[in-house]
Amino acid sequence: MLSVIGGWHALARRFRSDDDIDGERFRFRAAGIGWGPFPVNYGNVIFATVGRRGLALSVFLPFRFMHPPLVIPWPAVERCEAVRVFWRRQVAVYVTGFRPRRLLFGGALGRAILATWTEARGRA
Repeated sequence: MLSVIGGWHALARRFRSDDDIDGERFRFRAAGIGWGPFPVNYGNVIFATVGRRGLALSVFLPFRFMHPPLVIPWPAVERCEAVRVFWRRQVAVYVTGFRPRRLLFGGALGRAILATWTEARGRA
């Protein structure tokens, strides 16, 4: 149910992939997917790889039902920016065709996403 409400299911229609991409790997991280200040929260069950090609996301196996792995290429990300959600600093990722929903990442994962996306835009 959370997959449909938050939007993972919609992202999977476009970006489902079992490809293993090269990049910096993050394990057991939190993320949010959805609208406004109350997205569906994935608390410390996200595995992510941030690489030159894009952003790979998957969910820890016991919670993976209806959450296939994703690879979102950087050209599909229309905007990436630092935001404040209540008292927490996060990075919001806006995927083309997915608005008004967004993906939210905090900490080192969020910083890596923002830096790599910024670098990828400079190469394009």
